[in-house]
Amino acid sequence: EITNASHLPEPSTGLVGRAAELESICARLAESPGRLLTLTGPPGVGKTRLALAAAGRLRSLYRDGAWFVSLAAIDDVELVASAITASLGLATATTRPPALRLVEELRRKELLLVLDNVEQVTDCAPFLAELLQSCPGLRILATSTAPLRLRAEQRYRVPPLALAPSVDLFLHHAHAVDPDFMLTPERAGAVAEICLHLDGLPLAIELAAARMDILDPHTMLERIRERRLAVLADGSSDLPAHQRSLRTAIERSYGLLNHDEQRLFRALGVLVGGWRMDAVVALGSDEQMLRSLLNKSLVHRAPVDRDEQRFQMLPILCEFALEKLVAAGEEISVRRQHAHFYLAFAVCASEANAAGSQELWLDRLEHEHDNLRAAMRWLIAHDPPSAQRLGGALREFWYTRGHFLEGRRLLQQALAASAAPTVARGHALLAAARFAHAQDEYPLALRLIDESLSILRQSDDRAGCAEALRTGGWIVHSMGESSRAMAMFEEALALSQSLDDLGLIADLHISIAQVHVLDGDSVRFDEARQAFESGLRLATQLGRQESAAYALFGLASLAYMSGDNLAAIHFGEDALGIFQALGSRRNQPLALLLIGEAEMLLGELDAAQAHAQAALAIYVDLAIPWGEASAQRVIGQIERMAGNLGQAHLSLNRSLDLSWRIRDDRGTSIDLAEIAGMALAQSQPERAGMLLGAAFKQFDSPPNFLAPDHRQTYTQLAADVRIALGEAQFAQIWEAGQALSLEDAVRLAGVSP
Repeated sequence: EITNASHLPEPSTGLVGRAAELESICARLAESPGRLLTLTGPPGVGKTRLALAAAGRLRSLYRDGAWFVSLAAIDDVELVASAITASLGLATATTRPPALRLVEELRRKELLLVLDNVEQVTDCAPFLAELLQSCPGLRILATSTAPLRLRAEQRYRVPPLALAPSVDLFLHHAHAVDPDFMLTPERAGAVAEICLHLDGLPLAIELAAARMDILDPHTMLERIRERRLAVLADGSSDLPAHQRSLRTAIERSYGLLNHDEQRLFRALGVLVGGWRMDAVVALGSDEQMLRSLLNKSLVHRAPVDRDEQRFQMLPILCEFALEKLVAAGEEISVRRQHAHFYLAFAVCASEANAAGSQELWLDRLEHEHDNLRAAMRWLIAHDPPSAQRLGGALREFWYTRGHFLEGRRLLQQALAASAAPTVARGHALLAAARFAHAQDEYPLALRLIDESLSILRQSDDRAGCAEALRTGGWIVHSMGESSRAMAMFEEALALSQSLDDLGLIADLHISIAQVHVLDGDSVRFDEARQAFESGLRLATQLGRQESAAYALFGLASLAYMSGDNLAAIHFGEDALGIFQALGSRRNQPLALLLIGEAEMLLGELDAAQAHAQAALAIYVDLAIPWGEASAQRVIGQIERMAGNLGQAHLSLNRSLDLSWRIRDDRGTSIDLAEIAGMALAQSQPERAGMLLGAAFKQFDSPPNFLAPDHRQTYTQLAADVRIALGEAQFAQIWEAGQALSLEDAVRLAGVSP
């Protein structure tokens, strides 16, 4: 007979950060279908602790209490019934089989049976099903890395702890070994990062915190970054043997896998940040093996996006898997499979992106970016030509999503690893040139594009040449060489027409029209409008969303340069919507700033400030000096119009400093004119005249590249300075200003060149 009311081990520590999970488990056990509830999850996630807490809360609801049975030491299905009878205190001196003895004893009882660590003996599931069917008052709460796969089974996946409860749990165990341990501001960041590196696994957090009597958090963090599993050892002696180190806990789960499951588990260690099913196939396995690891809690489903199923493995498990991969002598072959699969994926994505469905493929590449990084690094070290090919294939993705610094660094490494003049190198140089141009390094960008063009021409890659010429055209335009830019665009257009590449033809027509607008060539504005509209139609037909957005942005620029600010806002917002849908961080601030400038000229200063600040934040994040200078200039103009002269000075001086440093003479001259207006407003007409004279030396007259409102503003400013100084003094001051070098004018404006 069962003589005790219940038998549950008393936990040595409180349950931290699991209130919601505990409520859910208790509710599901109390429901009528909840006669068998299995808590699943990876090793160390705290399944046993939660099961004990739930059983402790609910035991009074069962007439015969709650009983705990550890199966951690049982590896024979035939011994499960004996282990349960022994834990229940039933007499064993009988000839009846333990299973029959259990049924006889439990069929009239009402109790909760907690079966811990069932994963070693999941084949006992039929016996448990028979036990539940024969004993209507019995409920079972099981813990296992794998489900029992019974019809009566409900499952609850125990998640890792979120950051806040992870930190609470760390502090709880740190105080146990060092009562004086305090979470100071200096320690808080390190403790939080420790918990993140430990994937929110309670066992890992407990093992780390237990060493706070000899280590400080910063030292612990450094060691965990190097090798987590080596640090997380030597747990409390009253823990079960398989929980005294995280490695032992994971090793136990790994040992329960069959040969094929172990091989896939090892291979998955090279995947970073999640993967799709096709990556598993590329590594030589199949859906069945992956599902098996999923059922055994070594893999979990990632959040679904766009109906694409993705999978992940906790980084701690990845570290263990990589150790096993190296030990098995499989690392090189598996990493080669991984790298070449993601190279093929990137090439396919690049081709699909060019043909349409840009948003879909950009998102897919973003999801796989960690794997693409890992593939790129491996190829740089082992197969540089393939690394250059991968870098070229990722050009549009890196550019659109604003991964300039990372893309440039990886491309530089790939280009340095092999100088062979292959087509792959030509495209990698083209990508590197585009990123250098995006970050205002024009001479470097031009050198890279020249080498790219040389290789691509020798290789007779006409499509590549057309792309390189288009990029080169924008580089030389940024250097102030508009006629050279137009010549490169025209050559690229001829090549794209010979190839019947409609997408590139549309892009080049848009580029040529945009040059007319940027240069203020009003004679060509009607021609530019037609080019933008036809480019928009063609891009829409081809599904080239980014090209359509460029055409809309071109129409916005044209409206702005024509003085139609309402139309500029309308077209700018349409372009911005597409750029945002594509996640195009490089192009979003272009539209944001144009909208802000148009709003400013309409007197809508609050809206203009919001758009300009949003543009500035992106430009700063992407490290684009030209963009940051442009945004600061607009913000300064807005602040001046709002009467905030002090803030206007700060923004305009920052713009001038940046424009001068990148040798943007146009931007520098506009900033000088703006600061001249500020000087006049502060009753400094002589300084205003000098600065304005220096600015107009670059302008020659209010230039065509300025919008009509700004041309009028600077013309009026010159007239106001003339009135303030008088005709004779104005002529003298103006001549002195025009005699200044641009460097001296910048210094006079208050910026140290």
